[in-house]
Amino acid sequence: MFRVKALQAIGAAKLRVVVTSGGTLALHSTALDGQIRSLQDQIDAGQREVDAFEANLREQFTALESFVSGLKSQGSFLTQAFGR
Repeated sequence: MFRVKALQAIGAAKLRVVVTSGGTLALHSTALDGQIRSLQDQIDAGQREVDAFEANLREQFTALESFVSGLKSQGSFLTQAFGR
């Protein structure tokens, strides 16, 4: 009977070390929170890069649309000017 109580006491003491503030579980939780924050920062930075790239592509597309429109106008003018 004494042996069972001694084992229970040891088990309870070890459990307290794991789950109490500053214990093993708390330390792992804190470490995981830090990793999550780091990953979220990386995701946010990647999203900013994607957004900037998208804005650049949209600007280029708009410029090309204007250029093509100008070429079409010139083509229409030349067709009318030379009677084709």
